[in-house]
Order: sequence, then structure tokens, then C-alpha cells
Amino acid sequence: MSAFGGTGQNDAGIATFELLAALPQYSLVMLTATEGQVQVAGGAPTTDIAIGVTARGGVAGEKVPVILLNKQGTIPMIASAALATVGAPVFLVAAGQIGATAANTRIGVLIKAATGANHVVAVLPFFTPKTL
Repeated sequence: MSAFGGTGQNDAGIATFELLAALPQYSLVMLTATEGQVQVAGGAPTTDIAIGVTARGGVAGEKVPVILLNKQGTIPMIASAALATVGAPVFLVAAGQIGATAANTRIGVLIKAATGANHVVAVLPFFTPKTL
């Protein structure tokens, strides 16, 4: 069943999806081949297309809210390392996190700096990955 109901429309910016595997809160996710299911994004960070960020963590098979990347405003995400340059673009890296590797899929602009790995930061997303 679709996370968007019968019409496929969702104006709230948050949709519920089933997790393929356990994930922590604020992990970037992408769709699987199974309708209504997501998995961690970043296994192939140059081509994966993330659709959103988990609003809370969960275990495999659990349904969790996902903050869609086309939502208005900033979205919390997990940094893979220190990211000090506010206003710089951020990119998808392994394990559903963001980093500074420009060869990877672009996710958004850093609004709040990260002082180290696994820090939650604010990102202004833009849904225009260079891979499209």
C-alpha cells in the first residue's frame, strides 16, 4: 500500500514507510523495489537518490515517519565528519549520512555546522540531485 494513500498526493512533507533494515533517527533513505518500503541511502553514494530522512529510528519491518526532502524548511541530518562551512553544499555518503564529497549525490546546503562525526545538523535540502 502506498505511503501516500489512494491518490498518491502528500502535501504534509512527511510520509510513513516500512524499514527494510534497522536505522537510526535522521538517516537518509531511498525507496526499495517494494512499494511503501525504504532502505538506507548511501550504498552507492554517487547514484543513490535519497527521498527523505527518518523522523525516528526503527527496526526492520517497522513503519516510521520519513521527512521528505521536498518538505519546506530545514531537515536534521547526520554528518559523517566535521562540516564547518555553513552555506556549503552537502552530499550523500555511506550509511545515510551527509559529507563534503562533491562527486556524490548532492543533498542540500549546510545551515548548522557539525563539529564531528555523527553530529546532527540542519540542512536546507534541494531535490535536484546531479544524477538526474
